[in-house]
Amino acid sequence: ATTEIYTLSLHDALLIWIGGVFGPAQDGIGSTAAERIADSRYTGSATTAEEYIRESILTPSIFIVGGGMSQQSMPSFGHLPAADIDALVYFLSRQY
Repeated sequence: ATTEIYTLSLHDALLIWIGGVFGPAQDGIGSTAAERIADSRYTGSATTAEEYIRESILTPSIFIVGGGMSQQSMPSFGHLPAADIDALVYFLSRQY
């Protein structure tokens, strides 16, 4: 349940009062992660989709994909319990 709350509230929730979607869609992030790791601009240390997703949750400033969101738009979620981060990584890595 925690995974769904974080994911939906941050990335796919329609925010009527601002008329749009907050954050990039996470549809297919499990397969997109491999593309991002292969991107020549990528400077992180991840070698798998799971590692990339974990890295993005804990240190989102390592690789800014673009699309109009600034580095300040995505905070680190390192304050979450390890079990919650594990659940997020598990859930997101299976989105194809």
